[in-house]
Amino acid sequence: MTRHPLIPVVLSVALGACAGITVNTGNPRPNINIAKSEQKMKLELGTDVRDTFKQPGTNNMAEFEVKGWHGTLKNGFKNGFGKFFTLVDDGQELSLQVETAELSFVPAAVAADGNTAAVRAQVRFSANLVDPTGNVVKRMAGTAESKQSTGDRGETGRIADGAVESMYEAIAAEAFATK
Repeated sequence: MTRHPLIPVVLSVALGACAGITVNTGNPRPNINIAKSEQKMKLELGTDVRDTFKQPGTNNMAEFEVKGWHGTLKNGFKNGFGKFFTLVDDGQELSLQVETAELSFVPAAVAADGNTAAVRAQVRFSANLVDPTGNVVKRMAGTAESKQSTGDRGETGRIADGAVESMYEAIAAEAFATK
């Protein structure tokens, strides 16, 4: 298979600093397998978790704007934990408190001209699992990364979903792992 010499240039222009990228509400589907519980659980997003935000561009990365981030995080929570808990919106229940969930895109491949040819999404997060009496059962933090990258501007939402999937998979493994 031969590769056309202009492909890296086209990709680097597509993801480079020439125009912004918009990421709308996604529908992440974390791959979680934990013990089913009779407990009810809710998601609480901290005040530092913004719903709409922009990350300024750099020399080789386009600016991106995120709209509906809360919805993406809620969808990922529902899709990941909904099979194992009864999910509720309020009340004195087991609570996953996501204090921070900052999305960013980082270069995954750089073209010969120095522009970004592909990106990977990351979510820097901190979360607490809190029991119904308000006691913190588990504190978790990390940087979750999408399992795939893309050179296609139209696929950045899917890549962002992948980072949210990785975040909830890490939280489930740490908070609910059984030996």
